[in-house]
Amino acid sequence: METFTVILLLIVLALTIALQRRKNFKVPLPPSPPSDPILGHLRYIPSENPELQYTKWAKTYGDVIHLRVVNRSIIVLNTAEAANDLLEKRSWNYSDRPYFPIFELMGWGISMTFLRYGKAFQKQRRLFQEYLSRNKVEKYQGLQTTQARRLALSLARCKDKREDILREFGTSIAVRIAFGHDMYSENDPSYNELTRDNGYAMTHCSTPGATPIDIFPILQYFPSWFPGVFFANRAREFLPMIQKIHDYPLAQVQQQLLEGRAKPSFLSYHLERLQQAEADESRPGLVDVKGAASSIFGAGSETIWSTLSVFILAMVLHQECQAKAQEELDNLLLGSRLPELGDRKVLPYVECVVQETYRWLPVVPLGAQQFVHLH
Repeated sequence: METFTVILLLIVLALTIALQRRKNFKVPLPPSPPSDPILGHLRYIPSENPELQYTKWAKTYGDVIHLRVVNRSIIVLNTAEAANDLLEKRSWNYSDRPYFPIFELMGWGISMTFLRYGKAFQKQRRLFQEYLSRNKVEKYQGLQTTQARRLALSLARCKDKREDILREFGTSIAVRIAFGHDMYSENDPSYNELTRDNGYAMTHCSTPGATPIDIFPILQYFPSWFPGVFFANRAREFLPMIQKIHDYPLAQVQQQLLEGRAKPSFLSYHLERLQQAEADESRPGLVDVKGAASSIFGAGSETIWSTLSVFILAMVLHQECQAKAQEELDNLLLGSRLPELGDRKVLPYVECVVQETYRWLPVVPLGAQQFVHLH
C-alpha cells in the first residue's frame, strides 16, 4: 500500500510539471549555462552562498542569465545596472515576489517581506509610507545616536560579550521604532529571545526558493515520511516562534494603549488610527498592521547586528584602514565631542569604509522578485 501511494504521488508530481510547462509563454530568454534534461540547474546551484556561483556564471554568460530548476525559470541579475533597468525603470512588469511556501508554513505569510503583489501588499506598503516618510525617519537620528553611544560603552566594559552586545544594539533600534520598547531601560528579555528565535528559524530552513517544497509546493500536503517533506516539517516546528514575533509585541502595545502609557511607535500609531477609522475593506486592518510591524523587527534587528560584525572583522583584518579612519575622526573632532550622523558628509574616508562594509560581505546578498511578464 505504501509503495502504491509513493507511485501515485510521483505521477501527480509529473503531471504538475507537465501542466506548468504548458502554461509557460514561449518568449526569448537570456543566455543560460548548460543544464540537465529534467532537473535543469538544480544540482549546479549551491544550497549555501549561491550568489558566488551566479557571479561566476555572469563572467561567462553576461549580467542577465536564465536558470531553470525543474519547472521554474529564474532570471538572475548580476549588476546594479541590470537590476535598476528591470526592477526600477520597468517595475510595472516585475512588481511581484515569488511564492515561498516554506516561509508561509513558518508563519511569515502575513509579512510584507513575503507578500505577493496585491491588495494586502499595497495596504502594508501604505502603512510604511504613512509612518516612515523622510521627515519622520529623520526624527529617529537622535535615537540612533543615543543607542550607538550606549553600544560603545557596552563594548568597552564587556569585551568578551561582543556578539550579544551587537545583537542587543540591533534589536534595540528595531523594537524602539516598531513597538516603542526601550530595551536598555525596560527589563524585558523577551525581545532578545525573539531576535534569536527569528535568526535561528530563518537560517535553518535553507535558501529561499531552494527547498523541494518551494519547487513543488504540493509536497507540503504530503505525509511527513515522504521524500522532500523534511523542510516542511521543520518550518512547522518554527511556527510558534514566528507567531510569537507577531503576537507578543502586539499584545504589549495594545495593553499600553489601554493604560495610556504607549510610547510613539509604528505599531501604536497605526493601532490608534485603526481604532478611529470606520470598517472599510480597502483600508489596512489589524492583520496588515501586525504583519508590517513584524517586518521592521524581523528585517532590522538581524541586519544591523550582522553588518556591525562584518565591520569589526574588516577593521581587524585591515588595521591600516582603521588607523586612517580614526585619524580622520580625530582631525575633525579634536577630542572635544563624539561624532554625529551629520558629520558623515565631511568624513569621506569613514563614509567609504561604511560603504565598503556593505559591499564586501553583504548581509543579504540575494533579493527575490517575481517576473510577472517576460516580453
